[in-house]
Formats: sequence, structure tokens, C-alpha cells
Amino acid sequence: MDTTKQPLPETLPETASASVLAGPTTTNAYHRALIPLDGSPTAEAVIPQFVIKLARPLDLDLVLFQAVEPLPPPAVDASLLERARVAEARAAALERAIAEREGLPPAARALAEEGASLALSLAQVEEGRERAVAAAVGAALIASSPEEGLRMLDQAHKRGLGNLTVFVRPGEFEPLDGIEIVPREQLLAASGPAVTLEGHYYDPARGVLTFTGDTAEAVLLELEAQRRRLLEEASALADQATRAAPRSPDPVLVGATHTTVAASIASHFVWLSTAPRTCTQSGRR
Repeated sequence: MDTTKQPLPETLPETASASVLAGPTTTNAYHRALIPLDGSPTAEAVIPQFVIKLARPLDLDLVLFQAVEPLPPPAVDASLLERARVAEARAAALERAIAEREGLPPAARALAEEGASLALSLAQVEEGRERAVAAAVGAALIASSPEEGLRMLDQAHKRGLGNLTVFVRPGEFEPLDGIEIVPREQLLAASGPAVTLEGHYYDPARGVLTFTGDTAEAVLLELEAQRRRLLEEASALADQATRAAPRSPDPVLVGATHTTVAASIASHFVWLSTAPRTCTQSGRR
């Protein structure tokens, strides 16, 4: 609260009647007048009309302080916030499941846990293309150079971890780079490596046909897509829940409130001017 003590003017308005306001000469029991101001003309009008005329006859200190009505808190939809919280919790559970890499081949899982880059983790897969990407990259690891890739293969061999595939990609990894997505009916007509959304893969140059069904790789990609969707849903719900702006105050009610405050202050200062007289009369009794 900002308080500022203002000096009283040297002269009073001619309409002021100090003898009437102060009452008979007595020892004043009041020493300070607090005047709340909110910046409105109605509040400022209190000063010349009710304060100065009373403060000087009663020898009161005049203290002005700023009173600001706090804005009401923004409307928040608790049910939407709860739905956002649930979505975030589900996304976190999926993230833990993905991090475990359950079902991946031993070599890819072990080396990925030790810091190697798993192709599936680097891929930004559009929803619905999980099987196509899984058919194209499988559980391959990513190396920045052929030498790094060979070291990964040697580790898998020495530790008896089984099969391992490594992609050498010095730059940004694109899982379907150079691979076309085609309908199944056009798969065999492809002139280069191609996959279908169902998980078929065909490389005409090598004469290789494969199919990737509900493998761990495909499942992990589907879980990652679900996780991203849940995070987007949680963010949208939280934004929607807190987007509502606070309601604007009714100007009629605000005006009535200012009038009531002014009247209340006036009545208090009238009581303040008559209170010493009442006390004196009571003492005489």
C-alpha cells in the first residue's frame, strides 16, 4: 500500500465553519485521517468536500493512500485442467515404456542404452507411417562415419549380442530418404527401394522383399506417436482452460460503489467532527 502524507493548505475555503465542525474547545482524541483514493474523480472529490474542512479544525494529519481493486482471477475450467493432467501422465508413462526399448534385438538395445543413436529414436514419424518406417530402418543404429559404424559391429560381435545393422548418416537422419511409399498394388513396379504403409519393403536392385508386422520397432514408433499426440492434447487443454479472460466489471455497479464509498467517508468524518463534542458532554454529566 502506497501512503503519502500531504500538507494541509494554509487557508481554508470560505464555506468552512471551523467552530461548527470542531465543536467546543476540547482535547482532540483523533490525530490522523486516512483517505483512500483509487484514481477516480469521485474519490478525489472527497478531499475538498469532506477532509480539508475537518482535518484542520481538528488538527488531524492527512494521509492519502492508493486503494486499487484487484482484478478477479481468470476463469479456469478445472475439468479441462484435470484432463490435461491425465494426458500428461499418460504421455509420461509412454515415455518410460519407450525408454526401456522392450523387444528390440539385444545388440541394438544394449548399445542404445550405452549411448548409441537408435534410428527409431531420431525419426520424426507422421502418424500412420510407423510400419513403413519400421520396415525401412528396423532396429538399426546411426553412425556418423564408417569407422564408428564398424566399431559398433565389433562390439556386438565381441560381446555376443547377435545381429546388428548400422546406418552411416553424417548429417540429419531421414528414415525414408531415398525410399518411396507406394500402395501395395504398385510395390513391384517400383524402380527403387519402396515401402507400403502396411509394412512391405521391396528393393528391386537387390531383389529383396520383406514384411514388417507388429514388431517391437513398429510398436515403439506407434507409442512415440501416441506420446506426442497426448502432449499436444494436454497443451491444448491447458491453454483452453486458462484462456478465459476475467469478466469486465459492470460500470453501473462500479459507479454505485464509488458513490457508496464517498458517502461512507463523508459520514465517518461527520462522526469524527462530532465525537469530541459528545465525549465532552458525557464527561460533564
